[in-house]
Amino acid sequence: MSLRGVWIFLNSGPVKVQEKVIFSRYFTTVEKRSSLIQKKNVKIPPASVICESLIQEFGQRGHVSINTEEEFNSQNDSCSKTQYRPVYEVPLKDGSTLWPVVAIEKFGLIFACLPLVERDLSQEKIPLIEMPGVTIGYKLLHSLVEFVGQWTSREELSSKIKDLQTFLCVAVPFGTPVDTNPVTVQALITGKDIAISQRQKQPSWKPVSHKGKQQILFSIKEEIKASQHHADSSNDVYQLFGTIVCKADLDGIPEITVSILSPAVDYLLVHPSVHEGDTSVQESVLETSQGAILPRATERRIRFRPPAEPFPLCHYSGQAKNGLPIEGIYQMRGDERAVQISLQLKLNGKIKNSFEYFEVHLPFFNRGYIMKFESGGPSYGSLVVGSSKRRLLWSIGQKFPKSLEVVLAGTVFFGDPGATKNQQSAVFIEDPFCQGFNSYVQIFFKLSDFTLTGCSIDPRSLSIYPNSKLSKVNTSIEFITSDYKIWNTFGDAMIANCPPTVEVSDVKQ
Repeated sequence: MSLRGVWIFLNSGPVKVQEKVIFSRYFTTVEKRSSLIQKKNVKIPPASVICESLIQEFGQRGHVSINTEEEFNSQNDSCSKTQYRPVYEVPLKDGSTLWPVVAIEKFGLIFACLPLVERDLSQEKIPLIEMPGVTIGYKLLHSLVEFVGQWTSREELSSKIKDLQTFLCVAVPFGTPVDTNPVTVQALITGKDIAISQRQKQPSWKPVSHKGKQQILFSIKEEIKASQHHADSSNDVYQLFGTIVCKADLDGIPEITVSILSPAVDYLLVHPSVHEGDTSVQESVLETSQGAILPRATERRIRFRPPAEPFPLCHYSGQAKNGLPIEGIYQMRGDERAVQISLQLKLNGKIKNSFEYFEVHLPFFNRGYIMKFESGGPSYGSLVVGSSKRRLLWSIGQKFPKSLEVVLAGTVFFGDPGATKNQQSAVFIEDPFCQGFNSYVQIFFKLSDFTLTGCSIDPRSLSIYPNSKLSKVNTSIEFITSDYKIWNTFGDAMIANCPPTVEVSDVKQ
């Protein structure tokens, strides 16, 4: 990836073509390599020929002394000509063309270079995407633009052009670009230390930098979806999943590294802003070849650049290693006009006994309106009939009793079943599966500062690069039910049946 030549032409003012060539540099070593690679090597013409052709391409031929009979040039101005800007072809008098010439126009100047093509062009023209020298040349031209900069007089321009030879000797020795950054090259020329700017370009996904108190907010929301039946035909099932939302009010575009603590998290799905994260699938235990059991990892490290708005840092799923938070048995028997119900709930002793709310809904599908409920009342909490008169609402409150068990039993009387047919409403929607004894109760609760997986953010592991004066790190945690059902023991349940396990020794040969 080398360059055969570099030129700078003046693209303004009514002067001759020869006077427009203000800088020209050839690399003879690269030109020798080109003659060895190309079977039909096109020699570089005088700089004035390249200047004349590029000025025509940039639409300035009226300002130079070109003998043309008409303004329109079919070779350059025709709509059928395919453009590959900033790559151009320079036609020569012998009928050949110099290609690929990379050129850009800035500050009234045309900056051009000729990359070395390291494949033979005698058979066919190589696609530009397969020529890395074009990209290198394009980058060098922009560095030259930055080095030369704006100018107001020919004297000022001449002074900058004189320093350009030294610049190319350092940046492009023997025609091969090494380091074209003007700041680095200037430091190497003057022998001074390189001043690294701390200013970062603002990305489009964070157009406005934060101004104010520097803080990071993490919000962990964990949900559980469970079905219990307590019947031989089906097993209890559950899904435990959560989301960690992050809001980083930080100046600039920092890189944050933090650890997520939880031995019960199995899967981790991260946001696109995460550069690196421990998202591997972890089993409950790890067994070595010697039979030793190793504990699973309790820490997952994540490195990310946060956007300005709140975003889901990651989604995860886990295991209820200590069992389900609520164990229950629901029994319902009777006929269309009256049913006897019995519901027993027990709080897991390892669950925090401090709820924001805890409610149990007992819906009665495909039956008449609830006319009466005979019971001595629940053992704890309060019971009311819902506004739709199709369900019972049992509010246990914010705590279970010391026994961690509550019971509700009684008889529910219904009206005419025909009164509720074809009367769907947004308050109560019939479930076609719940016919006869097929029924369930649904549990709703919310816990703050608790997760069943133990998932949390370790604030001591938090690191920010570059360093930022962080005022505070807040973490809010909540655990709620997504769809928690206990099915009637005497009916069927919408739970997939697990096939019975059969030992190989029990199979008759």
